[in-house]
Amino acid sequence: MPPDFAPARRVLHHAARAAGALARRHARAHPRWWHVSLRPRPDGLVGAPLPLEGGHRAYVRLDLRHGVGVLETSRGELTTVSLEDPNFAARLFGAAEILGLDVPELEPLEGDPLPDPAAAAAFHLVLEVVDDAMIRHRNGLAGAVGPIQLWPHGFDVAFEWLGTRTASYLDDGVATELPTQIAFGFDPADDPYFYANPWPFDPALVDEALPAPARWHTDGWEGTILPYRELEGRSDGVERLLAYFRAVFDVAAPGLA
Repeated sequence: MPPDFAPARRVLHHAARAAGALARRHARAHPRWWHVSLRPRPDGLVGAPLPLEGGHRAYVRLDLRHGVGVLETSRGELTTVSLEDPNFAARLFGAAEILGLDVPELEPLEGDPLPDPAAAAAFHLVLEVVDDAMIRHRNGLAGAVGPIQLWPHGFDVAFEWLGTRTASYLDDGVATELPTQIAFGFDPADDPYFYANPWPFDPALVDEALPAPARWHTDGWEGTILPYRELEGRSDGVERLLAYFRAVFDVAAPGLA
């Protein structure tokens, strides 16, 4: 991870929220909200297609290597906005309006400093390694799995393994039936960490051993945690991450399938 990543993360999070807000308003809705996320790609984080008149589509891409956001259409229009621009969201939304898209409201980003472009590029490299490790783990799982995606609201990268049973989830007091699942993810917080969280959470799972230094987490949210710092710079870091993901799956999946 780049040193002192917090200022850059704050701005990148704001840019991701802007992309997600456009997708929430215009992309084809998915019942699990996958349409609002950004997908890791070699050229950046790419949002869902936004339908335009005449069967054309627009895409938002956050190009972390070059420090810009890109709004591009299948007709060939292309607008770039610097991620260092404090009016990033307003400029992105302005370009979307020119394309005929209704734009949402998003509170402006306030305060300094603006991100170091080198920090965004370094984070892109981290995401490449994390994405590749998640692909390896996901491809080894039996059953239904979701896409690897960056969620704009939390700025974490994750995918879901879906069990065959359903459980009730309360959303604003309304009960909704959802598949049981395990979310495998990475949160680039102030102290970055990986997580693997079964849902619904069985409290008896905390008695199951995990490969050190991974541990069960029950303060504020329920699941497991593996600090990024425990893997950073290690030649076997990816293999230790995969062993952690697999261990959580092996103890939690039988109760969710």
